[in-house]
Amino acid sequence: MATLSSIILAKNPDYEGEEANLETGKIFYYSPNVTTNHCGVFKYVPPGVGCVRVEIWGAGGSGAKMCCCGGSLPGNPGAYVVKCFAVDAASRVCGCIGISCGNADVMCYRGRSTSTCVCWFGAASESSSCGCLCAQGGEGGTSYCTSSSSNYCCFVADSVFCTTLGVLPNGSGWGSGCGSYCNTRTDGTVDGTKALAYGGDVNCHGGISCASSYTCDSPNHCYHQNHIRTPAGVHSTCGAYVTFSGDNDSAASIGGTAQYQQSHLYALDATKRSPTQGNDLAMCYFGRMCGCYEANGCQPTLPHGHGGAGSQVCNSVRDQGQRGGMGAIRIRWKA
Repeated sequence: MATLSSIILAKNPDYEGEEANLETGKIFYYSPNVTTNHCGVFKYVPPGVGCVRVEIWGAGGSGAKMCCCGGSLPGNPGAYVVKCFAVDAASRVCGCIGISCGNADVMCYRGRSTSTCVCWFGAASESSSCGCLCAQGGEGGTSYCTSSSSNYCCFVADSVFCTTLGVLPNGSGWGSGCGSYCNTRTDGTVDGTKALAYGGDVNCHGGISCASSYTCDSPNHCYHQNHIRTPAGVHSTCGAYVTFSGDNDSAASIGGTAQYQQSHLYALDATKRSPTQGNDLAMCYFGRMCGCYEANGCQPTLPHGHGGAGSQVCNSVRDQGQRGGMGAIRIRWKA
């Protein structure tokens, strides 16, 4: 059977740069993001005797809707699980893939995205030939309405969110109403909120996303930063943090609505070892995504397992927040 390298060499005998980091074997990928009805049920049948490496991600938490004024936290990432086992003709992997919250018109908090859970049945000759894996979905972001005070103050007032007053290098504070706040919505703790992972050879719990405010002017998105944690197994073995600020009512982002779509994807691309693009310019209404408001909150524009950015609003403008990435399963089979 022809290989990619042999085809290239046949076309150009002088070509010397061969791809040396491709994975061997066959790769299968499933995500409800590729179907119009977001069906997450799947069944995998291996192509023959060999071994498989199964990776699963829970769905990422979604940002929440807010109207006219206020600030918000981004969603947390889903958990990540890896399992390797031998397979034969009777082996199967089946289950349900997590769905991120798409109820875009719900104010303040959409809920928690769902888990990716599978059952696997390996080769009958193995002593441990079956089991279950589960990667929980990420907690959704929370938004508050505040017209005259800092976003930070709203999260301080709700004791379930972990907050930290900002401190400058000279030891002084950033100022009244300025600081960082993290998405510990479930019970006020990191351990109680993060998405949990079960059943694998590798079980990586989801992390916690945060935000920072550097001003008491809640609509000034230039002084608001998202610190969004990515799931493990994507940008690195343990995940990553990406930080980006908003745009404050510029010609490219009137009102700020959905501007985070571009900033978030730009930051994620820069996090890769081989970045491929900058901002996507496929936009139709000033600097916003086509079909803004409810449509923006329903469309999953992020990679699997990633938490969505919180809403950006100002006077007379609403925003639904960014939908989290769907759950996913990736299977590599080798003969």
